[in-house]
Amino acid sequence: MYFLAPSIGRDAAHSHLVTEFYTYVSVGCLTAGLIILISNLFLGPFSEVNGP
Repeated sequence: MYFLAPSIGRDAAHSHLVTEFYTYVSVGCLTAGLIILISNLFLGPFSEVNGP
C-alpha cells in the first residue's frame, strides 16, 4: 500500500487488488496458524494421554 499510494493516491491504494490480496492472505495464514497451534495444544503431543 505504501508503494502504491504515491502513484495512485491514498484512498485508491487502500482498496487496490494487490493490497486486499496481501491482507486476505495474511489474515488467512494467521487464522490457519492459530488453528494449528490450538489443535496441537489440545490434540497433539502435549495433550494428556491415558494408558500405556
